[in-house]
Amino acid sequence: MTLHEAARGLRERRFSSVELTQACLDRVADLDDRIGAFVAVTPDEAMNAANAADRSFTAGRATTRLTGIPIGVKDIIDTASVRTTANSHVWHDRVPRRDASVVARLKRSGAVGIGKLQTNEFAIGRVGDGDLQGPPRNPWRLDRSTGGSSSGPAAAVAAGMCFGAIGTDTGGSIRAPASHCGVVGLKPTVGRVSRHGVAMLSWTLDHVGPLARSTADVAVILERIAGRDRHDRLSSRRRVPSYESAMTGSVDGLKIGVPEAYLATVDLQEDVVASFRDSVTALQRSGAAVGPVEFPALPLSAVLDPIVLTEAASIHHVRLSRGEPYGRGFLERMALGLTYSGVDYAHALRGRAKFIADMRRLMKTVDLLVMPTMSVTAPPQDTDIDAVRSPFTGHFNVSGQPAITIPCGRDRDGLPIGLHLVGRWFDEATVLRAARVCEKAFGPLSPPWARGAVTQ
Repeated sequence: MTLHEAARGLRERRFSSVELTQACLDRVADLDDRIGAFVAVTPDEAMNAANAADRSFTAGRATTRLTGIPIGVKDIIDTASVRTTANSHVWHDRVPRRDASVVARLKRSGAVGIGKLQTNEFAIGRVGDGDLQGPPRNPWRLDRSTGGSSSGPAAAVAAGMCFGAIGTDTGGSIRAPASHCGVVGLKPTVGRVSRHGVAMLSWTLDHVGPLARSTADVAVILERIAGRDRHDRLSSRRRVPSYESAMTGSVDGLKIGVPEAYLATVDLQEDVVASFRDSVTALQRSGAAVGPVEFPALPLSAVLDPIVLTEAASIHHVRLSRGEPYGRGFLERMALGLTYSGVDYAHALRGRAKFIADMRRLMKTVDLLVMPTMSVTAPPQDTDIDAVRSPFTGHFNVSGQPAITIPCGRDRDGLPIGLHLVGRWFDEATVLRAARVCEKAFGPLSPPWARGAVTQ
């Protein structure tokens, strides 16, 4: 079931939240020894929340679409009384006293927290190097990578172990794993979702967002977690619209830009190109005006890396100076962050400001941009994720625009391919609407367990 279908079943009392939650826990028990999506499972907390949800349904109290729905959370997001380790030996025994704001909002919405999900060390360390737990495997093929760093959320949703998950994205860390695992992943506009209680990687580029099996599911989660938070001074005061209502519109008359000249500079897998072209055709047939646009130039590594690594090194420098037990991959990245000068950082911020100004001019001419999410499908499990870094996702952490990935087909090996839609700042509604239209045009992507993939 999708989250929407599960929510409907709960409202109609066809099954209880306890039954739904137990089914998810059973699935984790059956599959996660092979996939490794969970850092920790919290059955007692989950069942307490499920029982509370069932009491609300029975008593006729006000509920939300998330009431009684099992949701997982990336393990860099604080959960009160449940270990939050960031998959690092530095935090191996850390138990927060308070929930992150996004977790608190999920709980207020009646969601059932089922456990903590895998990440690279502090969302940036090299996969498997210094982690408390090794990297998860891709449910589509267990010998393939999930990408990083929201690898656990993507794998758990793809394997049917929860109905949605919360991840983080600093250069593509929601969208890359979502694309590789054939699920929907949304990076909202910077500031749309509070980052209070989330282990910070880059205070200017970090985003928090949902992963789920459909755009409608992602819309429901976003609506419940978005909005101003007094604990996060960078969170936006803008009103949060009804994203679910936005799903009913069409793309008639929408102007959608394709960065053709930029695409020509990228080495794309043949199957990715074919699925992307089919997606563009589907948008045109649905009434959108699709045409080429000139994509602003951005020396991504010269802008994104100095900002992320300098800010991360400044966050961790005290613990680094004490020689705390970080993994080698993380330490290598922090060593690079410490080599950047103030001039390098200032140049990167200037480059970011120029790119944002250029993007604002471009987005006055179109409603959306469309491109592939990743240049290739899921690589072998032992591939360094830096070697297959997306040439498309990091730009929109730099600009702060909302961006979604949805499955748009499979390659010749049966691995999922992602389509990337990017909108204007705080216009997640249009991004979701177009993604929903594409989703309907493509038809459902059969889940990996329907093909026996999880058992390989």
